Amino acid sequence: MVCPQTRSMIIKVSVFLLTTLIILSITTVVIAQWPKPANPPPTLEEDRLINNYPNRDRIPNYYKELQSYKREGCKEALAGEWRRDGKGDIITITYDEGKKFFLGKVTRPVKLAYNPGHLLFRVSFADYNEGVQLPGNNKPVSPNEPLRLVPPAQYMDINWLRQQRQCRIAQFKGTEYSYNQTTKKKTETELWLMLSDDRLEYKVEKQSANFTKLQ
Repeated sequence: MVCPQTRSMIIKVSVFLLTTLIILSITTVVIAQWPKPANPPPTLEEDRLINNYPNRDRIPNYYKELQSYKREGCKEALAGEWRRDGKGDIITITYDEGKKFFLGKVTRPVKLAYNPGHLLFRVSFADYNEGVQLPGNNKPVSPNEPLRLVPPAQYMDINWLRQQRQCRIAQFKGTEYSYNQTTKKKTETELWLMLSDDRLEYKVEKQSANFTKLQ
């Protein structure tokens, strides 16, 4: 037999445990649904681009600043080590802030007949690719085109803005520095680089190659 006092104590303990489990369950759900803060928060530059967006057509150099913001992401996207598919050659791309162009050097030659450190190319942003894709507008805005092509959305948020900075697709134009394998005469050839995420198409007049970015 269980005395009334003991039964009462068991009931109180059970109720306490049940209440504790309910509170823990509710707390877990609330924490899971609590909005996560942006990380990191917007910079002053990002705040200015977002806040000025509704009046962009009346603000001098607004589009130029937006393009500059995207370019910073493109510098990060193109810079680094790239390995030639199927060959193994590695080139390292850096950006020269003073002269405003990218330098590509051979750092591990395999099939390329160059010594490590050979300056393979110099490129800069392709002129017609300097536009940015505005929210709600399917056509890029270029410095050489009218700004009001299609009425864009009337707002801009930090997520959209930072997606532009990722620079998933971009094009660069410049010069490849090579030499004839037989005569050893130096040559300069027009070069195009087509960036798509972690892939890079390398195109000169008579040859092309694909490169993959090393992490």
